[in-house]
Amino acid sequence: MTDSYAHRLKRDRWTGWAVALAVFAIVPPMVGIAILLVPGTHAEAKINPLYWAILAVPVPWTSALLSYRPGPLRWLRVMLLAIPALAFAVAGAAWALGVGMTTYLYMIVATVVLCLAGLWAFPRSMLARHGVPDANGDQVD
Repeated sequence: MTDSYAHRLKRDRWTGWAVALAVFAIVPPMVGIAILLVPGTHAEAKINPLYWAILAVPVPWTSALLSYRPGPLRWLRVMLLAIPALAFAVAGAAWALGVGMTTYLYMIVATVVLCLAGLWAFPRSMLARHGVPDANGDQVD
């Protein structure tokens, strides 16, 4: 029995790196949004349910991406380019609100480094070379 394209894609090292880096890259901007919107220190904010609700926003996308579903895989490269824009927007909002910028500068650096690493891995991936699997997990010709 032959392996489906989706199974081979899941075992591809570079695709795995690009997917994992995209998932990790979305975390700093979401934490930045949560810190802006939830009052108190970071330790106090983590007790607030709103903090966790904000962090849960990207969970459907990240879950589907980690499951190698075709939709999120199709948008992987775009998201690796868009997530830093979200980080810059969050930092811009923090600057406009007069919040201390040190945390947000670290957020930008972490997000940009993770996304650049993902963009470095993506062209080497089977996903970039052969495309997104169809709904049955087969390679689209």
